[in-house]
Amino acid sequence: MKTTPLVRVRDRELSLWQSVVAEEALKETDHKSKKEETLTIAAMQEHPMIAATNRHIAKVFKSEYAAPVGLSQTPRKEASAVVKQSYISELCFHMARATIREDLEQLKELKEKYRKYSDDDPGFLKCILVYKAFHDTYKGVLKYNSWEGKGMDYGLIKYKIPNDAKVAIIGDWGTGMTDAYQLLKTLLFTHNPDVLIHLGDIYYSGTPFECAQNFSKIIDLAFKNYGKRIPVFSIPGNHDYYAFGYGYYKMIKGLNKKFPSAVQDSSFFCLRTEDNRWQFLGMDTSYYDSYPLNQIDTYYAGPWLRKDEIAWHYDKLKKFKGASILLSHHQLFSGNAKINGTFSKYGSYPYLNKYLLDTFRPFLDNKVAAWLWGHEHNQVIFKNGLFGLSKGRLVGASAFEQPTKTDPYKLNYNSVPLNTKYKLKIENGYYNHSYAIIDLTYRENPAGSVKIEYYEYPSWGKEVPDPIPDTPFKMFEEKIALTPKPKGNALKYKQDIKVNMEGGIDYIIKIKKNAVGGQYYPRVGKKPIRMQLLGGSGNVKDGDVVQIQSLESGLGQYNLLGAFSTPALYYYYSWGDNTKWIIKKVNKKKDTTIYESDAVYFINKKYDNQYLCPLIQVNYRGATSLTTDEKVPACWYLKVF
Repeated sequence: MKTTPLVRVRDRELSLWQSVVAEEALKETDHKSKKEETLTIAAMQEHPMIAATNRHIAKVFKSEYAAPVGLSQTPRKEASAVVKQSYISELCFHMARATIREDLEQLKELKEKYRKYSDDDPGFLKCILVYKAFHDTYKGVLKYNSWEGKGMDYGLIKYKIPNDAKVAIIGDWGTGMTDAYQLLKTLLFTHNPDVLIHLGDIYYSGTPFECAQNFSKIIDLAFKNYGKRIPVFSIPGNHDYYAFGYGYYKMIKGLNKKFPSAVQDSSFFCLRTEDNRWQFLGMDTSYYDSYPLNQIDTYYAGPWLRKDEIAWHYDKLKKFKGASILLSHHQLFSGNAKINGTFSKYGSYPYLNKYLLDTFRPFLDNKVAAWLWGHEHNQVIFKNGLFGLSKGRLVGASAFEQPTKTDPYKLNYNSVPLNTKYKLKIENGYYNHSYAIIDLTYRENPAGSVKIEYYEYPSWGKEVPDPIPDTPFKMFEEKIALTPKPKGNALKYKQDIKVNMEGGIDYIIKIKKNAVGGQYYPRVGKKPIRMQLLGGSGNVKDGDVVQIQSLESGLGQYNLLGAFSTPALYYYYSWGDNTKWIIKKVNKKKDTTIYESDAVYFINKKYDNQYLCPLIQVNYRGATSLTTDEKVPACWYLKVF
């Protein structure tokens, strides 16, 4: 039996068009199969309307992150029905957009083109009205349930995870495809988990119909065959907001109706163990990643959390005495995918969501044991300790078919190293699927380590395997524990140090000499140089005015880091306030002494509120120069050499 993988794109308008077409196609055929092997969305991928729309989207979007081109060239008279129907899908999509925008002139022009192909239309014209109905119903306003007005306990799940429980984690699972169901079924029978958590994305756009067909009904079917239900929780992915989020909120409200204490009301949640030693904090990173074309906007950085939600997470982290596992749809960092647009606020960190890092930085040292996310359809074990996070793991390959034409393990950003020993295998032309199991029974005491295991499940590709696989394969297992980091040595003046950027693996490194002006430009990279702070004696304190001196040979008197008129900084001899910096702790504490564990800002004395930070570069090469920018509060860590 053939099975056709989903075609999806990170664009709200096109994803919603896919949703509308798929729903109308399903209604038109009144497909009501009762066989668990023939789930609705899987069986309908070859429907002429769905297949034509997939072809249309694959054509206009040359890659997941590329900008869509304009209307395709009119097909020839002798073109096949498939080509014509693909063009009709494209035409009707543009007509739907023009209708929403009330662009009557464009709509008239598109209607004239459509008339030539109306006899070949399998049903796209009526999809325009359905598409418009979504916008008319929700007015383009995203749904969000805030805790404000309800109290800080809103989002705190009353249900408690048993102390000896297993928690299953799946990501990007809401495809509605048969292999997604089989993965979940295999997971349930193999591990007998007590709780299931989904890291987001229900395709194509999280409409009410899709949230039911591609998530809830498949969950119900899996539990029916398993013989019992367990509590299920889900945070939203970006696709879940493409239809404005209303389907998602309706879905989560009903997932645990048989467990009244486990009902999830919001897109963020706090789930704790019975002994209150571990908590899972789910966050909504997708609210600000729902706008079309964010991912190809060179001025977009993010996403980030709403301010009210940040306050909620702070409350849960500050008051909880145990260990926390953070859960998000979007990545904190990535070695493969570009998170920030080149010319965005954080374009100099293409691999890092600095919004999220700065939000949770105060808690990474002593509150957070691990952070799991999805979004990329892969399973990755990143280097431990990156950016101050003990363990960051990508668990986003639970259902979406990742083709081998692109390598998801290609390291485009060497600032984010990963463990290359553990990679998903390839089956039938696609990378395998995966999930994680967190085992609380592994603890020797309530505050002890838990075990997390990562499994892969065979990818089906374009043919349903016979027999259907029912055995997962273990990739890797590890311990997760809360290990508070020591504050380290107190920093002293004229002490040899290395200057680390953002808690990652990059430091200030050897200079790059400008061949024209002769300036010595500092850069960040992997091999730190010896540096010192000048301007005082004894311990360096929060708020001190310092000079940053390089001990690199060959600089002579031109060894003080200074900010001048050029975008890039360079070393010079002592030159007033240009070569002076105010050092400030990022997280204010009663003890003003600066320690190795303290994140600090360097603010130039000459230029008010200008932070020392990396310089945006169009072509990322793994090393970059430094500059100052009032909008980029880079964080630095000073380590004794």
